[in-house]
Parts: sequence; structure tokens; C-alpha cells
Amino acid sequence: MLKNPIPFVLKIDLLKLEEGRQVMFLPGIDVPMTIVKTDGSFTYDTSDMATIKQRLYEENADWVIYVIDSGQVMDFIKRIYRIFI
Repeated sequence: MLKNPIPFVLKIDLLKLEEGRQVMFLPGIDVPMTIVKTDGSFTYDTSDMATIKQRLYEENADWVIYVIDSGQVMDFIKRIYRIFI
């Protein structure tokens, strides 16, 4: 089971409250990434971030292969790169 990524986000001081959601604004990206929805549930971005964090930091992965739809490529790369690199 994946661990909750919220403490990691709080640790790097990127989480903000906006319209009842907990969002993360990343440099160079105008639209925030919703981390926790108004009803307290997590988004796909949150589970993606938790999965990648687990692979990199807990399992010490040398390679992480992530398959996404071509329509998501640039957005995904921008967001993940800015969080973990």
C-alpha cells in the first residue's frame, strides 16, 4: 500500500488551501495540481506522485517506466519533474 504523500508535500512547503481544496502550485505552471479534493479524497495526481515517490525513495529504483496517454505527456513531465528533480 502506498503511503500518504501529503507529509512530503507539506515538508517542501508547496501545499496551499484554495476554494476548499489542497493544491500545489509549481513554478512555471499556471494551473495548480489538486492534491486533496474538497471532500477529502485524493486525486490521480496524488496517487501518481505517491507511487513515483515510493519507487524512487523507498524501493531505490534505478528505472521507473510510467505509461501515460500521449495527451498527458507534457503536463505529466512538467509536474513530476518539478516535484522530484
